[in-house]
Amino acid sequence: VGAVTGDLQKGATTDDNTPTVSGTAQPGTIVHVYSNGTEVGSVAVKPDGTWTLEVADLGADGEKKLTAVAQDPAGQVSPATGEYPILLDTTAPGQPEGITATDDVGPTIGEIPAGGTTDDTTPTITGTGEPGATVEVIDNGQPLGTTTVDSVGNWTFTPETPLTDGPHEITTTQTDPAGNESAPSAPFEVIVDTTAPTITAEITGITEDTGLANDYLTNDQSLVISGKVSDSTQVQAGDKVQVRVDGGTWADATLKA
Repeated sequence: VGAVTGDLQKGATTDDNTPTVSGTAQPGTIVHVYSNGTEVGSVAVKPDGTWTLEVADLGADGEKKLTAVAQDPAGQVSPATGEYPILLDTTAPGQPEGITATDDVGPTIGEIPAGGTTDDTTPTITGTGEPGATVEVIDNGQPLGTTTVDSVGNWTFTPETPLTDGPHEITTTQTDPAGNESAPSAPFEVIVDTTAPTITAEITGITEDTGLANDYLTNDQSLVISGKVSDSTQVQAGDKVQVRVDGGTWADATLKA
C-alpha cells in the first residue's frame, strides 16, 4: 500500500500494517505467523511447499519482529524461524517549513523576500524537513522536481527547467522512507522578471558646484545627482533608478515629489 511498494528487506520501513508475508514449509502443514510473539495469522502450505499470508493488523507503529512456525496435522509444531524485523511507520511527516529562495545571477543577488522579484529563472530553493524524506517542489500546482532532506533536516533544490516570467507560488510536500506523505507547505511567492525596462534614465544635474562655473571641479564630497526617466508613464510599481560612481556599488535614487 501507499506510495512506496515492493519487497521489504530485513530492517526496512513500511507504512503497510497488513503486509503480505511468504515463505516455504512442509506441504500439508499450517504456518502460524507471529509479530513480537503475538499471532497475526495462519495459512495452509500449498502442495509445492510455498505459503503466502496477508497478516492481520500489526498494531501501533514501531519495530515488528516477525517469526513463523509450521504445525502438522498431528499438532506437532516446528521450531520458530529466525526473526524478520521490519519497522512500521504509518505517521505522515509534518509540513516542510522554512522555505526560502536565493537569487544567484544578475546585478542583484542574495535572498529573495517572500513576494519579491528576481531575474534568476533558476533560483536556489531551500527549506527544512524530516531527515531522509523526499521533498517534492511544486510550482503553481505543477511538479518541478524532488530532492532529499539531509541528516540534519535541511534540503536544497535548483530547478532544471527555468521559471517563466510572472508570479510563481512555490509549495512542497515531503514523503518519508515508509511512503507517508505530508500535507503541502505554506506557499512561498516570488515574481520572475527577466525583461529589461525600455525606458532610460539620464542625469540632468549635479550640485553643489564650487569655484568657477562649468569647470567640472568641486570640493563638495556629498554631491546631489538628479535626473529623469525618458517616459514616466511606463514606470511600474517597484521600479527604481540606481546611480553609481566610478563603477562602484549601485545606490537607489529617491523619487522627487
